[in-house]
Amino acid sequence: MKRFITATIAAGALATAALGLAGTAAAAGTSGSTGANAQTTIDQLSSSRYHVVTERAGNAPIGQCTVASVNPGQTYSHTDHSVPGDGSHLNTTTSAKTLYVNLDC
Repeated sequence: MKRFITATIAAGALATAALGLAGTAAAAGTSGSTGANAQTTIDQLSSSRYHVVTERAGNAPIGQCTVASVNPGQTYSHTDHSVPGDGSHLNTTTSAKTLYVNLDC
């Protein structure tokens, strides 16, 4: 029984990671396309509940920067049982998603 529960949790974690990366790619593709205004992209990603880490190439003010790339970072989630003792009802909750936004300034 413990092997089944462990396998179920591992499968859930892998599925969550895959979905998290797919969501990151979708967000990066729509909000953070290359050449977009840096501040607008950062604001859109932040409002979509991403933790945004910026990396700059150059010294210009952020208003003059453009997005060079958006890369996925760590996604934090946890899986628990909705009904104690029942391994068939697992819930996965994502608590934080990080994106790295590279800027040309």
